[in-house]
Amino acid sequence: MILASDLLRTGDYECPGTSIPSSLAQGAPISIGLWVGRDTTPNKVNETEKTGSPAQIEHCPDCGSHLEWDVAESGDRVHARCRQSGCRSGQARTHFPFWTVDDDIYRELPTLLLGTADKFVQIVTKKETGRLFGLGDAGRLPPDLIIQDELHLIAGPLGSMAGLFETAIDALCTRNTRRPKVIGSTATIRRAADQVLNLFDRKVMQFPPPGLHHSNSGFACVEQGSPGRLYLGITTAGRTASYIYQAIVSSLLQAAADPSFAKQEEDHYWTLVGYFNSLRELGSASIIMQDDVKHSLELVSARRQETSRPLQPPSELTSRVKSDEIREKLLELDASRDTGEAADVVLASNMISVGLDVGRLGLMLVNGQPKTIAEYIQATSRVGRGKVPGLVVTLYNANKSRDRSRYETFPTWHGALYRDVEATGVTPFAPRARDKALHAPFVAMARHLVPGMLNSPANAESHQAELDVLIDLICARISRVDPDEAIAARQELGEFLKRWLRRGAVAKYWDNWSDNALLISADAQATSNASGFSKGLARATPGTLRAVEPSTGFVIKETVLSDAEEIQ
Repeated sequence: MILASDLLRTGDYECPGTSIPSSLAQGAPISIGLWVGRDTTPNKVNETEKTGSPAQIEHCPDCGSHLEWDVAESGDRVHARCRQSGCRSGQARTHFPFWTVDDDIYRELPTLLLGTADKFVQIVTKKETGRLFGLGDAGRLPPDLIIQDELHLIAGPLGSMAGLFETAIDALCTRNTRRPKVIGSTATIRRAADQVLNLFDRKVMQFPPPGLHHSNSGFACVEQGSPGRLYLGITTAGRTASYIYQAIVSSLLQAAADPSFAKQEEDHYWTLVGYFNSLRELGSASIIMQDDVKHSLELVSARRQETSRPLQPPSELTSRVKSDEIREKLLELDASRDTGEAADVVLASNMISVGLDVGRLGLMLVNGQPKTIAEYIQATSRVGRGKVPGLVVTLYNANKSRDRSRYETFPTWHGALYRDVEATGVTPFAPRARDKALHAPFVAMARHLVPGMLNSPANAESHQAELDVLIDLICARISRVDPDEAIAARQELGEFLKRWLRRGAVAKYWDNWSDNALLISADAQATSNASGFSKGLARATPGTLRAVEPSTGFVIKETVLSDAEEIQ
């Protein structure tokens, strides 16, 4: 869509019945950017060989040929190009409007920017991020549309931290009291009005709204011919969990190789997706797959008088898999049975709950009830998205009271899954959340919104009036979102500003290790405190929204104790 829009803008493609204004053709390119962590994409052009990979789009959107990602001759940007001689889009321009390196994103300012919530912490640490909000460029407008996908995931500690930083993001996007439109997308949420108020300081308007009939809202309707999913519950009562697990896996895998299966049905049920609540359980299952399951397949096939199905080592989709390997594994999932490259078993964590849309998957084994109903709905909806019904088998551990309760009432609560979706909790201005990061959005707003403070916090005293106005702005938001915390928050921000002014000529805003900055990495301060040293007056600030507690590395040292020490 982005490529086609830019080709129309420049006149490289002609669309019958349309007229492109000349001002649009001479304006900024219509482009797309990916703004994520350095493990996925490089932060700098000279880091393309060290961290991540800029090649996040592998094939040309026009002709399907392999795209070439390389550093431009100028050495200051990374280009995506299609060199296929028959590709009209590739021949029309030297490079496509795709940007994945942070340096390129800050310079090119993509029309559509895809990013993770974690990345927005950099509005405190990097001055270049201000350009994304139209700051520092005369006449450039700020973003006017923000889309938060999977809104239900922005909850708990992550949601509270995100709500704090949304205070600054909202201010950076606002011009003359005109705020951006925010769209939150989710299929599993309860008390959305409370969550949206705490996150975005806005009222909720549901779209599509309820219609005259439950199956037709005017914007969306129930597809009557959809095959849906069948849920099956099994308990481990009377057997060990590992024995029941390998027995179920063996039966399902061998059944998918039944000669009576139609070719299309066989492909949909050929790949078994195993869902796990923890990496520890997943690791145990991986060993079972390569040992017990192979033996059980021989027994099951002999009982059914069939040829035993060969089993390849299981594939894995978890946070332990490198980002550049995930694309290969997704292609493997999409490969049909006929190609000979289809995966037999995929062991996955909750990473598959969002974003995995493979139409051929139809079989899932859930090992234990997930922690929330929303997670259960999202994870199991990864199968049965094609033309055949999905089969979801949930294995309940009889020794766990929660699993046992769910098994005993299995038909009842599966008949109304969405009724039991848990309400999400977001408390961005609670005392402990304020302790960790209330000062961070204040510093970000001061750095980007107060003229003369972008590069250094040293001259804060000469801008005290503007900084007081920012505190008023933050506290006004808190009064609307959580009135009981407004007074305490004002006091804390006032104390932080006093310490800031007392420090005088602070060299810079942020440093990972040195205390000669206004803010310091929370991890660095935790490491320093564990070593018995203080990092001075720099305020500890998290560098991520996900890890709300700082981490400290440690080494276990083995020593030989004397007899007296052992007795003591």
